[in-house]
Amino acid sequence: SIRRTASREILAVETPWGEINVKFSSYNGEICNISPEYEDCKKIAYDKKVPLKKVQQTALSLSLAKLSGIKKI
Repeated sequence: SIRRTASREILAVETPWGEINVKFSSYNGEICNISPEYEDCKKIAYDKKVPLKKVQQTALSLSLAKLSGIKKI
């Protein structure tokens, strides 16, 4: 059996509270995983007094919108 790995990249996304790095993986030209950087989200949530979940969801939503113009999702 051959193990295949997805390519990983980081995308900076500007949210209403500041920039968050979002990691995404793709395989055969299709996005297979998107994950906002936890430490970036945690710091912004604490500094801006915004719920962590809201920061994470906003970063995810903005990154999906940005990536949909770049790659096939």
